[in-house]
Amino acid sequence: MTAVALSACQSAPGARPSPSPPRVVALANHNTRLGNSRTAAELGAAVGRYLYPRVSYWEVAVVTTPPAGTPADPLDQASLQQAGASVRQVRVVIATEEADGIKSFRAGGHAHEREIALAVAHLEASYFTQATSYEVDVYYGEADLHAIATLKGATFTYQVHDTL
Repeated sequence: MTAVALSACQSAPGARPSPSPPRVVALANHNTRLGNSRTAAELGAAVGRYLYPRVSYWEVAVVTTPPAGTPADPLDQASLQQAGASVRQVRVVIATEEADGIKSFRAGGHAHEREIALAVAHLEASYFTQATSYEVDVYYGEADLHAIATLKGATFTYQVHDTL
């Protein structure tokens, strides 16, 4: 009786073998939510650590053009800088929906916001020393672009895009 039951299961109409799992090409050696390379992700973590005690929790993402080269030792700043030597543009996006985060960021007006954004731009420059353009995009929530800060050479601009 057991043999009959097994043979019935094997020849059931419409039965198909289970699909093979997809091949894994390569796993990232960094948190891809923080940056598009290991060095960018390390910068993203550093920006988050800078912002938290000053203006509360903010989400951070870093995109470099082109992406930084070979993976670097995250404990060695010189190694991170070497991996990012080919990068020419760095863009950091910071965003929060937290009322306390927005309130802390806005405390002191646009001068305070500018000070925070300039410090973030200097962090960018410390990781990507050969880049020519550093940008900080400030979002309140997912879609409200509050301001864009840009550092090119010695010129820093902070342009507010909303009325807050």
